[in-house]
Amino acid sequence: MIAIGTAFGARAGSATVEPSRLVSEWDLSIEHSLQISVRIGDTLHVRQGTVWLGAESPAAPITLFEGDTYTATSDTVLQVIGVDDPRVAVHSGRPVMVSTRADYGAWRHRSLP
Repeated sequence: MIAIGTAFGARAGSATVEPSRLVSEWDLSIEHSLQISVRIGDTLHVRQGTVWLGAESPAAPITLFEGDTYTATSDTVLQVIGVDDPRVAVHSGRPVMVSTRADYGAWRHRSLP
């Protein structure tokens, strides 16, 4: 996972992000997931690749593909899991709190004799 940083007045596709919004962007790998604290109205945009998105609520996880956008309907922590080395961006009115978790415990490389 590489944190790209934040930018003011950045462009997302063909739509200009309002100057009061912060844009945070990450490259994901299948070995790590992100836990992103979002507020109502924040958006997560998949710039490339595919992600699985879950939340603290009991709602079923959803799959987002390149170009898809998810808008938070409540204050929550999103769990974002990369499927194919995607890049995601979060547009928020405040700095975004993020933590990473190593998810490779079940994935072990084993040399064959």
